[in-house]
Amino acid sequence: MKIFRYMVVSLLVALGAPLASHAAAPPEVAKTITKATPYGQGKLQRLMITAYKASLWTDAATWSYAAPFALSITYNMGFTREELVDRTISEMAEQSEAPTPAESYRAALNKAFVEVKDGDRFTAIMTAKKSVRLYHNGTLTHEIADPVFAKRFFDIWLSSKTSEPSLRRGLLGTGE
Repeated sequence: MKIFRYMVVSLLVALGAPLASHAAAPPEVAKTITKATPYGQGKLQRLMITAYKASLWTDAATWSYAAPFALSITYNMGFTREELVDRTISEMAEQSEAPTPAESYRAALNKAFVEVKDGDRFTAIMTAKKSVRLYHNGTLTHEIADPVFAKRFFDIWLSSKTSEPSLRRGLLGTGE
């Protein structure tokens, strides 16, 4: 069972397919992004089980790291803080040729992440100052003011090197 949970968590940071449009931006997104509809959407699904649904929000005509944006994930199953932190660090390491300072990232992510259950929402907002604000169900859990961390974190989903290119295509609305 532990191997299965690890596999699901591994996928947590990836795959997707287009979803029906969300009715409105989560409140934490609406504080930064004014558009009422997401830029793109996807879901992480394996073996007919949807782990989460994700939406990318930006006011920019074309998504880029140059403008503030938000990634909101609504979980359809539960994960421990440790599972989320471990998988995030692993995915961040895969996205970059430079070494990942795993222990400092682990400390920051342990402050940001909490255990999630079915229906919980985690939102990460890339600010104009290139820091990451992390929210759990609309409540700020932590802000990480490190532009290198911010890019590596969002690269999990948005880099061309992502482990789940179909989720990236859904989030970026490319449908390729």
